[in-house]
Amino acid sequence: MSDWIKGMKQKEDEAKQQGQLENNLRLHRAAIIKAKAPAFWLSITERVEVDCAELNETFKHNLRRHCEFQRRDPDGFVVTGKTPALNILRLNLNLDALGVDQEFFAGEVRRANRGILEFGIDTNDEIYISGLGGQLNDPGRISEQLIKKVIQE
Repeated sequence: MSDWIKGMKQKEDEAKQQGQLENNLRLHRAAIIKAKAPAFWLSITERVEVDCAELNETFKHNLRRHCEFQRRDPDGFVVTGKTPALNILRLNLNLDALGVDQEFFAGEVRRANRGILEFGIDTNDEIYISGLGGQLNDPGRISEQLIKKVIQE
């Protein structure tokens, strides 16, 4: 076989091997996310619920800072702001998409702004969520970002 044909074959084999490695890594990360996401999501859900209650208690007489928390299904919740223009944020765990489905209804306009907050895995196989201004892995910071979106802070 000619050298240039051998070289072409070698490049093709290397590309195929690289593709298999990338696919295996993607599958590995997806498996880790699917294993860790339910507990991570539950900790976020619980933190948002507590933070909404604390916010309402701390700012009893300031409705602009109030929010209502409602669980939906076992894997979702809704946060509603009590500002003059009612804001609604619906979130639901979506393991198939490796993230959280998000619907945001702002003010008087009842058109949903839909998106997904994506889960990821860092180099230490720790889970994080992106789409809230960076890669966040602290349920407290995630709660803060979600609630501030609703109360327009």
